[in-house]
Order: sequence, then C-alpha cells, then structure tokens
Amino acid sequence: MKTLNLSLLGPKQYSIVAYTVQLGLGFLSFLIVLRKCSVELLGWWVLYMSLISIADQARNGLIQNGMIRLLKKHPRQLAQIYGSALSLTWMASLCLALILMSIFWFYGIVAYLGEGSFLLLLLLFINSFFLQAYCKLRESILMSRLAFGRLVISKLSFGLSFVIGILVLPSLSMLNLAFLQLLAWLVNTILFWVFPIGQAQWNKKLFLDLWRFGRFTMGTNLGSMIYNKMDVLLLGSLMGPMAVAIYNVATRLTNIVEIPLSSIAQYLYPQFAKSAIQQNTKQLSQQYEYGLQLVIVVMTPLCLGLFFFADFIVELVAGAAYQESAIILKILAIVVWLKPWGRFLGITLDAINKPDWNFYFLLCWTIVNAILNLLFIPFWGVLGVAFATLLSLFMSTLIGQYWLSTMLPVGHIRILLNAWPTYFKQMKTRKIWI
Repeated sequence: MKTLNLSLLGPKQYSIVAYTVQLGLGFLSFLIVLRKCSVELLGWWVLYMSLISIADQARNGLIQNGMIRLLKKHPRQLAQIYGSALSLTWMASLCLALILMSIFWFYGIVAYLGEGSFLLLLLLFINSFFLQAYCKLRESILMSRLAFGRLVISKLSFGLSFVIGILVLPSLSMLNLAFLQLLAWLVNTILFWVFPIGQAQWNKKLFLDLWRFGRFTMGTNLGSMIYNKMDVLLLGSLMGPMAVAIYNVATRLTNIVEIPLSSIAQYLYPQFAKSAIQQNTKQLSQQYEYGLQLVIVVMTPLCLGLFFFADFIVELVAGAAYQESAIILKILAIVVWLKPWGRFLGITLDAINKPDWNFYFLLCWTIVNAILNLLFIPFWGVLGVAFATLLSLFMSTLIGQYWLSTMLPVGHIRILLNAWPTYFKQMKTRKIWI
C-alpha cells in the first residue's frame, strides 16, 4: 500500500477545510435566512436554488473530471486545455440557462413574484450563472494542481460575501437574495483575477476530447443531482413550497455530515485517475479501500449523533415550527451513511475511463427513485420522500458494489471489518491513507 506522510496543512487537509468552509458558511446563511423569512419564502428559495444547483453540477460534470484527467495526462498543455474548457463551459451555460428559465416559469415562480419582478430575477440569475461558470472552471484547475489552499480562499470569498449581505439587509426577498448571490460570485471572480492561473488557447482536439468524456460525466452529475434533489422537486410539484421548507431543514443538517465525503472524494479523484492511467489496478483498489474506510470512520459517529439526537438538533437549529423535520432527519442519517459507496463507485468509474457506465447506472436508479417517490408521497407525504430515498439508495449500493467487484479486486467485507483498526494504526504512525 502506498502512503503519503502529509503535513498538517497538506492537500487533503486543505480539501477538507475548503468543503468545511463551503458547507459551513452555506449552513450559516441558511440559518440566517431561516430566521429572517417566512416558511413560504424559504420553500421558494430552496426550490430556486435546487434547480440552479442541478444545472451547475451538470455543467461542472461536463468540464471538471475530464479537465483534471487531461491535465494529469498533458500537464504542459494548460493553456490549450483551459481555453478549450472555457469555450465548452460558456456553451453549456447558455443552453442550461435557457432551460432553467423555462423551468422557473413551470414551478410558478412568475406567479409568486409577478411578471416584472420575475424578469428582474431572470436578469440577476443569468449574470450570476455565467460568473459561477467561470469561477468553477478556475477551481477545477486548482484541484488538478492539488492547490486546495487557494480553493479555501475561493470558498471563503463567496460564502462570507453572501453571509455578510443577508446579515446587513433588514428584510429578505427572492430578489435581494438573488442579488446578493450575484454580488458574491462577482467578488469570487475578482479574486481569481488577483490570482491568475494562465492564458487560454482554444484547441479543437482537446475541445472534442473534453466533450466526448464530459458528456457522460455531465449526464452522471445531472442524474446524481436530480437523484438527490428529486425529493425537493416532487415535493414542490405535489405539496408546495412549505413542504419543501420542512424537508430542507433535515437535508441541510445532513449536508454538514457529508463534508468529509465530499472533500476526501475531491482529493482522491486525481489520484484514482493517475493510477488508472498507469494501469496500476492493485494500487487503485488499495486507494479505493483505504479511502472508503477513512470516510466510514469519520462519518459513522456523525450519523449516529444525527439519528439519536434528531429532535434536539432540529429544535435547536430551526425551532418548534420545524419539529416535523426530526423524524425525516433520522431516516436521512442512515441515507448519508450509505452515500460513500455510491460516491466512490462514481469517481472510480470516471477514473478508469468508463463515464458512460457511471451515467447509465445512475440514470437507472434516478428513474427508480422517482417511481418510489411518486408511490410513497401520496401515502406518507414528506416522510414518504425520505423512505423512497433510503430504499432506492440501499438497493443501488448493494448492486453497485457487487458490480464494482467484477472490475476491481475490492474486498467489501474487509473494508468494514478493518476500517477502525487500520485507522488507528495509521494514526499511531502519523501517516494518512492514500
């Protein structure tokens, strides 16, 4: 097994800090919005942001993994890779923005705001969406270089700008929240001009390489976000924004617990890709096992805490008005504990150059999840969404891990049995896995 003796502030630690900052400030902004707006406004804002996050992840999937893979394969072609990725992300942003504008109308935001205010919201959204595309592209370059220290600065600039804005405003509405989001991305954009990364040169071959690889990871990311946001989208359609607000309190709390998973997966993907390019199957399997063990060790006590103290946590964070979220939080705590297997399966399939397999697998389970939601919501309401998510994720985890074992010599029982002993052994030697 290959181990790296990482310093206190090595790439993996900075990666964890970056995601902690992003989700921590996001959670803080959510708490402030929760206190300063009505349940209905919170529901509309959650729906609006859920739709944007789906589009952003689709666009990010088109660019990020393929770009990192190319930079690992051709490190001296940064300018050409960057220029090709930039043109592709602008094209994707334009298409996705047009789709989103029609979906906003479908969900009734125009009826909620009025025609004039809705047009202003669209103007704010379009500018924000394109600035976000530029910033996410630059962040992908930082990740390929394992320059997670600068990534921390990027997350801080956006998160603090938004938090300060909502603290200063005496009251909140959809329009001023959208304006503050635009302002935060503008601050982030200026920051990237202060820390330049490189010149942009378009290259047709690299552009097509990015598209061929990225179209499947885009589909995978899109399917993943729809899978994760299916509950919110169906609740908004079937039960309205107030049900969305109640459910979102529980999902926001579970997002905090997912910080180790997101940050470690982000750190591991470039290394998975390097092992796959070198055709070192044994090393890739070891990286998979030890990385998954690390996530399990970190997340297990957090998920147990959410499960056993759900009522206290919800009342402390959101108040008595959202107490219905407690039982949902207990179910989602189990869901979160299962998520690492699916996430690691996805980045492994991308690393071994099988993004199409990843896409088709996720598409299948997105459809299953949608069917289960449609079956369960009429019977159990908001609670039915949590049950549907848990059942579909449990089935996909079992099938996905069996499927992975046919491609890599991964020992799933070994992962579970050796997680804690291996972790403590590594801590004694002051080495971090991978």
